[in-house]
Amino acid sequence: MSSVIDPAIEVGPKVVEIQPSPLQDVLVRAAEIVEAGWTQWTFARDENGTDVAYDNPRAVKFCMWGAFYLAYKEKFGVEYGEDDALNREMDKKGMDASWNDLPERTQEQVVTRLREIALQF
Repeated sequence: MSSVIDPAIEVGPKVVEIQPSPLQDVLVRAAEIVEAGWTQWTFARDENGTDVAYDNPRAVKFCMWGAFYLAYKEKFGVEYGEDDALNREMDKKGMDASWNDLPERTQEQVVTRLREIALQF
């Protein structure tokens, strides 16, 4: 006696892959950028510690917003346009430049905060 398996019958739980939102992609990438090099009190610095634009090829260290702006530009090919509603929402979720700049803040805390914020979108 042979057995026949009906392909229409589902066995076990379904595995559904959830795709991250574009904003989550940007925030996770921003965390990676800060992980590679972090700064305070400016969007970005070069290897000598000089302030540079966040999208300057010499930039190697970024604050959380500088990293966000760079990740946004990498993802969408345009600069982040000031979106007041999104900025307020990001502030509520902990994306606060003054938090990044506190003297006791650490690079690891900023990376963690960016990843936590990504999970909220």
